[in-house]
Amino acid sequence: MTEEWRDGPSYEGLYQVSTLGRVRGLDRVVPCSRWGSYTVKGRILAPVPKPNGYLAVNLRRSGEMYTVHIHALVAQCFIGERPDGYTTNHVDGD
Repeated sequence: MTEEWRDGPSYEGLYQVSTLGRVRGLDRVVPCSRWGSYTVKGRILAPVPKPNGYLAVNLRRSGEMYTVHIHALVAQCFIGERPDGYTTNHVDGD
């Protein structure tokens, strides 16, 4: 299976998610009041298991940190927005 990467919704240019459920941060220049700016090297993020059994990652945008479930991010990127009243769930429990 070929791994395809897409920008995370609301995180374009910052983070991407793959068809294999991996999340990566992209290389970027971050403004800093103390030093002017600095470069952040892109990398694959380490998932963290949550109490509900799903994996999550912490993503930053505009100085705020957000915890995002990877399965929901993959579905949003490759299937589309989840309709109201629906949940994202793995059919096989993985």
